[in-house]
Formats: sequence, C-alpha cells, structure tokens
Amino acid sequence: MIKDSGFISLDAELFASDIDQIHEISHLADRASLETAAELFRGAFLEGLAFHEESLNNWLNQERQKYEIKHIEIRKQLLEHQIETKDYIAAASNAERLVLLDPVDEQNHRRLMSTYSSLGQRHRILRQYQQCCQALEDHRIGQPQDKAVSLFQSLYYTTVIQPVFEAEADNQSESTGSPQEPGTIPAIAVLPFHDLMDKPDSLALSTALTEEIVNELRRFHGFKVISALSSLSLAGQKYDLKTASSMLGARYLIGGSIRLSQQQIQIAVELVDAENGELIWAERYTRKIEDLFILQAELARDIASEIEPEAVGHAYLLSARKSATSMTAWDLVLRGDHSLYKQLGTRRNSDEAQGLYRKAMDLDPDYAPSYAGLAYSLCLELKENIAEDVKKVEISMREMAEHAVRLDENNPWCLVILGRTQQQLKEYDAAVTTYRKAVALCPSSSRAHFGLGFGLSTTGQYVEAITAIDRAIELSPRDPMSWSYHTVKALAYIYSGQFDLAASSSAISASYTAANHWAPTIQVPSLIHLGRYDDALKVLENAKKSKPDITVHSVENAFTTKFEVDALPLREGLIEAGLPK
Repeated sequence: MIKDSGFISLDAELFASDIDQIHEISHLADRASLETAAELFRGAFLEGLAFHEESLNNWLNQERQKYEIKHIEIRKQLLEHQIETKDYIAAASNAERLVLLDPVDEQNHRRLMSTYSSLGQRHRILRQYQQCCQALEDHRIGQPQDKAVSLFQSLYYTTVIQPVFEAEADNQSESTGSPQEPGTIPAIAVLPFHDLMDKPDSLALSTALTEEIVNELRRFHGFKVISALSSLSLAGQKYDLKTASSMLGARYLIGGSIRLSQQQIQIAVELVDAENGELIWAERYTRKIEDLFILQAELARDIASEIEPEAVGHAYLLSARKSATSMTAWDLVLRGDHSLYKQLGTRRNSDEAQGLYRKAMDLDPDYAPSYAGLAYSLCLELKENIAEDVKKVEISMREMAEHAVRLDENNPWCLVILGRTQQQLKEYDAAVTTYRKAVALCPSSSRAHFGLGFGLSTTGQYVEAITAIDRAIELSPRDPMSWSYHTVKALAYIYSGQFDLAASSSAISASYTAANHWAPTIQVPSLIHLGRYDDALKVLENAKKSKPDITVHSVENAFTTKFEVDALPLREGLIEAGLPK
C-alpha cells in the first residue's frame, strides 16, 4: 500500500493479473502456452462489474468484446495444434467451447463436425449440423452456407464408426450405476433396416437410422443397448431371430424396412422378443421428405420414444413371473414402479413400492433407479397428504433424489424425479432448470417433457408448459399414465383462464381407465367457470367416490404454484361446487 496526500493505492509491482499472463504467453503460440492462456479465460473481463457513468460502461463493454475476440483467437490456434497432433478428443472439447463462444460462426461448427468425423462419432456429426442450423435460425441468419452443407454430407456418409468409440460408449452406459452381472438388465439391439428399393441413398439412410435409434435408446438408460457397430455387422447376412439374438447378446430385437420415394419415406418398425418370437409392438411411419438429414433424426427420436415404454412393459411381465429368489435390482424396481402406479397415493401401495425399492438398494447399492423410485414414492406421499411425518419425508425425499442423480447424472428419469422433488419443496425455478437438463439428455423421453411442462405450469409459463406437455403426449400416445399429462395440461389452461380448453383436456384425462380422482377433480372448476353447474356436481360426485376425504386444501397442496393469484380460479371453482375447504 502506498499512502500519498490522503490517497491509498496498490503497488502494481506486487500483484500479477491473468490479463498480463495472457499477453505474456499467448504470443508464444506453442501448444502449452496456448492451453495455459485459454484456461485463464474463466469469464468476461471484470465480470460482475458495472459503472454508473455511461462512458466507463462503454469502455468496459469494448474491453470485454476485445478479450472475447482474443479468447476465440487463442482457442482457434490451439485447435490447429490439437488437430495437427491428432489429439482429436482434446480438439473436440476445444471446438465445443468455440461453438459456445460464437454459435453463429459456421467455421466453428465445421471444425467440430470434422473432429467428430475423426473420432468416428457419426451421430454427433448429425447433431452438430442440426445445432448449426438451429443457431443460425435463432439469430435470423438463415440456412447454412453450401460449404457447411456439403461438408456435413461428405462427412456423414463417409465416416466409419470406430470400434474404440463404440467401446467407450458401452463403457459409459455400463458405468452409470446399473448392475454389472450378466442378464441383470435385458439387452436390446437394433438390426439393420431392410432396403425395399435397393437404392444407394436408402442403404445409407438404413445405416444412419440404425445408428440414430441406438443413440436415442441409450439416452433412456433403461436397457443395455447393443452398439450400432455390432448390429451393423449383420447387414447383408441371412439370420433368424434366435441366431441374431445369440450373436448380439440381446433378448429384444428391433427391425424393419425402408421404402424411399421422391416425395416421401415409409418406415415399418417391429419390436420382438427373440426368446419366443413374440411381436411386442409394431408401427408404420410415413413422412414427407424435406430435409432428409434432419428427418432421420426426428424419426429415430419418435421410434425410440415408442419402443422404450413398450419394452419396459413387456420386461415387467417377464419379471412378474420370476420367483423372489431370482429377482434382480432391475426386477424389483420394475415391480416397485408397478405397485406405485396401480393406485397412486394410497398408503398400502406406497408401502409396498417402498419395500421393493429398498430391497433393490440392498441387492445393488449403486443402482440409481431404486433411489429415484423411493424418492418419487415419498413425493407422492406428500402430494396425496398421507405422509405421517412431513418434515422427515421431505428430508428423505431430497436425499434419495439427489443420491440417484449422483449415482447416474446422465439418467433422465433420475433428473425428472429430482425436478419433481424440487417442485414439491416449492423450489419452482430450480425444478424447471432440472427438467430442462432431463429433456436435453433425452429428447425422446415423454416423462422428461411432461416434467418440464408440469414445472413450467408452476412458474406462470403456460404457453411453453402446454407445448411441452403436448410433446409428451405425442411421444407416448399409448402410455396409460398419460392421463396425468392431460390433467396438468388442464391445470395450465385453468391458471391462464382458458376454461373451455381446460374442460376438454380434463375430460380426456378422466376418460382413461387408469385415471384416479385427480382427473375429475380438476375438471370441476373448468365446468363451474363455464356455467355448467349440474355437470360439475356430477363430476365432483364421481371424484369423491374414489377419494371421499378430498378438500380444497388437499387439491391446492397437491398442485402448488409460484403465483397463487393464478390459482384462484381453481380454488373458487372448487368452493362454488361445494367442495369443503
């Protein structure tokens, strides 16, 4: 410190700044210096600082822009070194940072696609191309230049999947807390699709679609998914189901055919239990061809979203036949889920489910879904007002949900449960953030989209909430639990004052055989606000048959929201219908 004439100042020679270090080493341009300089950029120049004077703020913004450009230049130089030395893993990580820094620079996207090609990560090439298109659209720039399009096409159809990458992906899948013993979790494989037109384009599409479905199924973390490299090794060979199952080590096989015309594509898909040849699920998809590269990714997401719940349902039936001594953690969690969903919110079902989840934990303490299941059952205890010790249940619920995510942070279902837990604890904004992570991890998951819609409905973002719930319904149209999707959609309509749409959505919800008392209960205020009093009283009477002790308070407790004023129509409608407070 230097004191002079009443002023106190710092002696600059006694201090070092990251800015000085960047200027000193970045001009050396060797890889080590560039790596050090790049890591020194941990945020904006003087991040968090703001001035009242406009001139100082202008200077600050100019300096921040200058150092952001400097950061990008350093990383571009570093990327050249990494590619030159064929360190593609480091290059991919660096290129991803460049895209984040400047998402509208097509050259950054092209560099990243080329790096993914060198790693044999063909599905990431497609995803990066889509992100490039989306970034340009978001910034109203338009479509990618021909250079980016032609590069994508050449890389995507010439990149060879590297066995190293497939092994790495399998290891990632197996290191998520799932039991490791053979046969603990059933395996599922996607066979090469048959080309009914025998055209080169459709053969490439068949390969791409197989890879994309594999990648989408992996995102669910529900099954062991056989690598695309292994599945595609059967292309062109003649085999029966038993042989394919034995060669790939998979009980469930997905296969189908592709027919390509000038205007549209037709895809037939089947899910088969190779053990006995049983056809579990089949569907046909017909789409217009506009952008084939984006279309195949969308098809893969839609196919995976329908296959996963169908396979889980079939797997439950198999596990239900097993003796108690032969059950694995996987089997116990499936049974626990079934017990929980049989009649949501009853003490007996909650106790039965929790007992199964705890047995799964004892069998495999690192199996994340068992902790997620227990957390959700505790959440439902709070929602249904059957918890004996609310504070104790809240603490345990949070612990279980957070532990599940720690065990498997890439499991979308674990994140959905954490979001649901945060929502129940009235941490609404944190819940929405968690739900968004789940959707990003698995865009094919209807549960993730529904969670996001439910969370958004509690924060006043009703338009986006309804869009998310509609996507959930679209992804899983045959899910018997999707009655709850329509119920929450009706809530969002009530909160936003759209009572006719609320009545329609809640009526659809109440029509499901699996629906419980919440479906007709939410229908009541919609009908009241539409002036349909007699209909509202009849619906309320039906709700009371399955839940005689329901009150206005229990409804509000089950569906809490950040903005209570928006929930007033719900409360007022229930009171006017005669429901006790």
